[in-house]
Amino acid sequence: MARNVTVSPMSFAQKKRRKSNLYAYFHLAPFLILLLTFSFFPIIFTFIISFNRWNGFTPMEFVGLTNYIRMLDPSSRFFQTILNTFIILGMSLPFSILFGLVAAHLLNSTLLRRKKFYQLSFFLPFVVTPVALGLMFSILFDFQHGTVNHILMAVGLLDTQINWLGSVMFSRIVVAILLIWRNFGYTSVMFLAGITSISPDLMEAASIEGASSFQVFRKISIPLLKPIIVFVVITGVIGGLQLFEEVYLLFAGGFSGAQPFGGPRQSVLTMVMNFYDAGFRFHDMGFAAALAYGMFLVIIVFTLTLFKIIQGKED
Repeated sequence: MARNVTVSPMSFAQKKRRKSNLYAYFHLAPFLILLLTFSFFPIIFTFIISFNRWNGFTPMEFVGLTNYIRMLDPSSRFFQTILNTFIILGMSLPFSILFGLVAAHLLNSTLLRRKKFYQLSFFLPFVVTPVALGLMFSILFDFQHGTVNHILMAVGLLDTQINWLGSVMFSRIVVAILLIWRNFGYTSVMFLAGITSISPDLMEAASIEGASSFQVFRKISIPLLKPIIVFVVITGVIGGLQLFEEVYLLFAGGFSGAQPFGGPRQSVLTMVMNFYDAGFRFHDMGFAAALAYGMFLVIIVFTLTLFKIIQGKED
């Protein structure tokens, strides 16, 4: 005797939930497709390329760990670029933070008028394109006709012109000055946002107790700005380790004319410039991919180490 099997219909709530999920996936699909196409796929494909010899046009040739072994060889300039990048970062980031703190304190004080004008003036270099920065600094520090040399000689600080872009030490100083001038406006805005969030009662109480403006800044503002300082340091380090455009435009034969790629004795050749040099000048895509992953590991290790140091000091 046949049994009558009854199938319970899907509840209204389940149907509605499934329909809502379909709508959600439909609206998320464009973002997910773009994320997979322009983020995840290039990362995976770059990792595959790093194990091959490829010039971007001919078929790939699998070479195993050859590119990574070559990267670790001193002749690959990988370690030199790490040192160059950290030297430039050490010469620029502390001053960007210091000048940003001072500028934020002045913008928050009652001594300065027309604060909106100064805020715009400080932040404007941060939004200037690297092309304009390269052109401006190549003109300012040109050996023969540079504005900086003429001013220093006019005031008697120099007897002869300095070849700013042709010396190892001075070329790094020029890049550091460029980065300080460009970034301190950003740090000042970040610190100003933090200072304005501090309760005015604390400032007023300290002033009543006889604390000077500098003492209030040192004893109250800076300790309360510690989270923002940590954020600025971390983002500044990550951005500095990816330094490329500014140095490339000054030392790649662009505006600076006869300057060699990476500066004199490759003293300002950064990690990203080395990657660009291998991939897009010499079309060695496999080696360039290995350099990209090496640079990624350096950034990760240094960032995590910095986090550990900061957390240790806070503890």
